[in-house]
Amino acid sequence: MQRVHSPCLLLGFIALLSTPLAQANCDRHVTIIDHHSSHCDIYAGFGMELPMECAGTHPKQSYGVGCTTPANQRVTRSIQQNEAPSAPPAQRSLAVQINFAFNSAELDGMSRSVLNQIAQALRQPNSFESGMSLEGHTDAVGSDHYNLSLSERRARAVHDYLVQHHSIERSRLRVEGKGKRNLLFPNDPTAAANRRVEFVVQVR
Repeated sequence: MQRVHSPCLLLGFIALLSTPLAQANCDRHVTIIDHHSSHCDIYAGFGMELPMECAGTHPKQSYGVGCTTPANQRVTRSIQQNEAPSAPPAQRSLAVQINFAFNSAELDGMSRSVLNQIAQALRQPNSFESGMSLEGHTDAVGSDHYNLSLSERRARAVHDYLVQHHSIERSRLRVEGKGKRNLLFPNDPTAAANRRVEFVVQVR
């Protein structure tokens, strides 16, 4: 396993497993979004048709979570590189690196800038009419009960920003706190990258 350490919250780095996803079926494809990401990355991550200005660009790669390998060994707490999955995932999600300080649910300016781009995608005609889930996550520091509450507050902060500043309908955004149950980097449980909000949509 190759691990990458970064002093930043998340700059698109990921831990890669040795088993290629080309031979795996996965529950979810995750695209990691941070303040370096473009709106083309966001559209591609959601599986939306790319705008004309994104032609010729190379959107960020997605990663598989909850993958079944040929040996039927399920990978539920890791991320695998997505080459050419043999079947569509059940879900797509954007793992948005909201810059939450430790023990905080307050959005900073960089995070609001990322959410502004996501709001543009959500306001496209016929986009995600059935809605999506906003899943809040924490790192592994603290009790289960406390982290569950904190993760829900983080997801709620994103929900409220999109509703209040971009007029996204409340009914389209379901808020859920996951606490520390689904770490993005389980081998580095206190990493800041684990403190995130995922936008999860069902794949039709």
